[in-house]
Order: sequence, then structure tokens, then C-alpha cells
Amino acid sequence: MLTSDRFTRSTSLTATQMGSLIAIVGVFSYGTAGAYALRAGFAELDTVLDAVYFTFVTASTVGYGDVHPLTEGARLFAVSLIVLGPTTVGLTVGSLIGPEIESRLSRTGRRAKEAAQKDGRERIVVLGYDDLTESLVDGLEKHADVSVVTDDKTLTSRLESRAIDVVVGDPADEETLREAQVDAATAVLVATTDDARNTYAVLAARELTDARIVVCTETGNTDALEKAGADVVVDPGKLLTNAIVGTAHPSSERRDHSAASTADQSG
Repeated sequence: MLTSDRFTRSTSLTATQMGSLIAIVGVFSYGTAGAYALRAGFAELDTVLDAVYFTFVTASTVGYGDVHPLTEGARLFAVSLIVLGPTTVGLTVGSLIGPEIESRLSRTGRRAKEAAQKDGRERIVVLGYDDLTESLVDGLEKHADVSVVTDDKTLTSRLESRAIDVVVGDPADEETLREAQVDAATAVLVATTDDARNTYAVLAARELTDARIVVCTETGNTDALEKAGADVVVDPGKLLTNAIVGTAHPSSERRDHSAASTADQSG
């Protein structure tokens, strides 16, 4: 509490982590309330503090044995707490600490790979990940080393299995971009599917790098994104439309020209 102002990074819990916390609170509440309600069936359990103590030593599998059940009802309750307690504690610790350990190992592996990398391949950082970005990453990873910044933690394992570096965090947050080493990128692709977020991501990236920044958006304001620091703003839908419309007219002209040539030859 005294040094809380030094911790500026935000922390968000996934649904699994929230569920784990609720489960462990529920189990310890169940153990405390049940032990105190059945205190007559336990040896040396007289107060709420005794009930809390019994719940903790049972759930943690320490089991000192000083508080122990005497009646069948108390023994059945103790069995239920033995089953629920350690299981819930184990799952909670795994869900809360596991992702952080995985993230640390990922960053360590990424640094080691970058240190050992000597083939001169370009490094591209992709801010945001969706269906469109996925197809772009599939193409980019064949020609460059790709790092993805996304706030979707469920994508971490899937992307890392393809040897793609993943940094979990807000693509528009400067600290997250520092962690992704945007300053060492040769190019940055911004595609967060949100206009405002795209703009903030471009601003944050431009503060850290002079590399080429490309924004992929279907609804973004091109002028605003370019003022924020984007070098190129691409609208995939517009490109496809222009490609279809642009190839339709020349084909018509070729058909008309062909028909006219045939008519001339017939004449």
C-alpha cells in the first residue's frame, strides 16, 4: 500500500481467473461456516477463528491434527472440505500465476531468439488481431519475423505454437508497445478494428519508432490517421471494390473493340 503509486500497469482478470477467485472465496466461506456450525463435533474448535484455522490447514493439506472431527457428521464435512479445498486452491493458483509464468517465459524466449537471430530478416509488429489480421500475419510470417500485440489472452498459445511472438496488452498503450519492442521494428501494422484505438495505437507507435506504419481499416478516417503518424492507410474493402470495378470497364472496352473489329472485317 505504501508503494502502490509506483505500480502503474493495469491488471485485468480473465473470466477463468475471476471464477477461480470466486470459487476459492466460496470454499473458504463454506469451510469456515460449516466448521463453526458443527463445532460441537470437533475437538478444540470453539470460535470462528478456530473454524478459519481448521479450514486453512485442511485446504492447504497441512493438517496439523490439533483440530479434528469427533462425530460422523463432522467427519463427513471434513471429507468434503478435503476434496474441495486443495482442488480449488490448486486451480486458483494455476489460473492466476500460470499465465504470468507463461508470459515471462515467452518474453525470455523472444529475447533469446532475437539475440541469436543473424539472418537479417525484417521484424514486423502487428497491433491488434482478428480474422483479417490473421490472413495478413499468415503472409507476413513467411518473409519476416512477426510479433503480435493483442489484449485477447486466449490467442497466446495458438500464436506461439506457430513461432509468433505475442505480447498481451492494449495495442494503444505505450508501455505495452515498449514491451513488444516496437522501437526495433522495421514496420508496424495497425489493425485493431476500432477507429479511435487505431489512432491512439498509431500515436503511441510513432512516439517509439520511425519505422513505416501501415493502418488496415475499413471505416477509419484516413486524414486523422495520417496526421497521427501513419504512412499508409489501407481499406481492404475499397481496394477490392476498385479492383472489381476497375477490371470490369476495360473488359467491356475490349469486348466492344473486338466486336467492332469483327464488324469491320465482315464489312
